[in-house]
Amino acid sequence: MRRRASTGGFTLVELVMVLAVVALVAVIVLPRLGWIVGASDFAAAREQVVSELRIARGRAIEQRHSTVIAPAALDAGTVTLTMAPPDGIRFHADGSSSGGSVVLTSGRREAVVTVDWLTGRVRVAD
Repeated sequence: MRRRASTGGFTLVELVMVLAVVALVAVIVLPRLGWIVGASDFAAAREQVVSELRIARGRAIEQRHSTVIAPAALDAGTVTLTMAPPDGIRFHADGSSSGGSVVLTSGRREAVVTVDWLTGRVRVAD
């Protein structure tokens, strides 16, 4: 009697074990993805605020007159934004500014965007 040659497939037990491992990894990894998405949203909001402040400074220099950025003009999405001074930051035609800061918070994340009064330079501190 001849033996049949092996077909080289997987058994049902092997397939069930692989599916169990994949399910376990998914249970561990998927909840962490929400944190990653939240972090990227926060970073995007921070960069948006920095860009808007730098554009306002450039516009003041280019048009040779002062420009004021009020808190309502800054788009931070779902991130909480607090500006000091509360009436806005003024950029002058020579590139200087009134100075100030914008604090962005979301959960445990916080970033402070500062505007130097002398140079008008915009900086971020996490």
